[in-house]
Amino acid sequence: MDTRPRKAIIDSGVLAAAANTKDTENTWALVGLGSMKGRAITCEAAITEAVHLVKNNGTAVGRLQELLGGMEIMPMDKNVRVLLDSVRDYTPRMDYADACAVALQKQNPDSIVLTTDHADFSVYRVPFASPRGGWY
Repeated sequence: MDTRPRKAIIDSGVLAAAANTKDTENTWALVGLGSMKGRAITCEAAITEAVHLVKNNGTAVGRLQELLGGMEIMPMDKNVRVLLDSVRDYTPRMDYADACAVALQKQNPDSIVLTTDHADFSVYRVPFASPRGGWY
């Protein structure tokens, strides 16, 4: 029986690592994205942060655009106040993109967050996988 989660919430670090062949987590991110059983979900905040992380490099942004073609991009605009409450509650650890990933995971309880940010996500109490392991 396949026990992998049916959905994966893709954090900005995974997007950036998968898009940047020079990133130390590139292979892990590509393997993680390729081994998913179900659909991938992300949000605009994660995309914004990923573009920043790849330093607006045109080649990496092109790879990011290809990756996003197979993902569902969820709007989070109706949740801004709740997301900012989460950021405030987890200050200084949580940023807005993290808050979106946590909220998306809670909206999709059969999902797991793919992230390169093990330290922060180990505090947020949601299932996640990172290059250093994860919590399910």
